[in-house]
Amino acid sequence: MTITNLQLAEAFRAFLAERRGYVYTAQGELWTPELAEKWKKAGRSVPDGRSKATYFTYDCSKWFGRKVDDCSGGIVDAIRQYDPGFGDRTANTFKSQFVEGGPIATILEIPGLAVWKSGHIGVYIGGGEVIEFRGTADGCVKTKLKDRPWTRWGKIKGVEYVSEAAKEPELPFEDDIVVVTGARVNVRKGPGTSYADIGTVLKDQSYVVYERKDGWSRINGGWVSDKYLRR
Repeated sequence: MTITNLQLAEAFRAFLAERRGYVYTAQGELWTPELAEKWKKAGRSVPDGRSKATYFTYDCSKWFGRKVDDCSGGIVDAIRQYDPGFGDRTANTFKSQFVEGGPIATILEIPGLAVWKSGHIGVYIGGGEVIEFRGTADGCVKTKLKDRPWTRWGKIKGVEYVSEAAKEPELPFEDDIVVVTGARVNVRKGPGTSYADIGTVLKDQSYVVYERKDGWSRINGGWVSDKYLRR
């Protein structure tokens, strides 16, 4: 199942609403003291200027109890909600694989484009706004495109960029975030088991709700039974 640019933008809106944190090399993990200690002992990479002795256990302790990503990890995390086998990428690798792009001054008004500067990447959500995992101190934030030092925009390899005609309506429940509780839950074409399966969602992933009907929620381009969701 392929993610669209609109679904990528939706996923980043959900990350923002969840107030996700930033931990270097993270890709959607629930951040706990135990995981911080494990990553410290494993000697995982840390940002320039940070100490491996304190980064995970001290610098990132403000994010305990929240899900965390880094800038490129957020995009990987979002895409894996649709394509679980999607491989790891750095910000610069994403940029090297752009299927179309240009200088930031020429950015198209298309939600779900990537915006990039060397070593950092974010997702354009339209209207001159970007959602990015800005850094350890800030976590996931919404910023103005014009206020940040982006140099390039691009279409991400592995994301389907759909026409404006295929755009979903505005989200009536934009602040309603649900978390999947089942291990691998079917997404259906309509609100009921009589509708065909069009994909799956994975446990602990978060989504914004578009619509609700008869005990079902429309997320992820399809419908999921509320019995597998937690608000």
